[in-house]
Amino acid sequence: LISCKKKIGGGAGGSAGRLAAQNDAPEYTLDVMLNCVDRHFDSKDKKGKAEDLENSALLWRGSAENCRPVQEGDPSKVVSMRVFTVGLE
Repeated sequence: LISCKKKIGGGAGGSAGRLAAQNDAPEYTLDVMLNCVDRHFDSKDKKGKAEDLENSALLWRGSAENCRPVQEGDPSKVVSMRVFTVGLE
């Protein structure tokens, strides 16, 4: 767990606070760091993979669209830590 944030604007802040409380954002957001593999490495296309391997140690935001869980047999050099954001009502 990296962070836990509560939606602002619950009681104070005048009209700006009321507008913030009425937005569609979840009540709480959690940022968690997970091991994952960039889906780019699953592709047969070799274009850009060398650069991706160099950047795999950098911290990136993750999503289900561009990352997948680590599976048995994945080389350790393609596994990276990504930050995922989860919303809770």
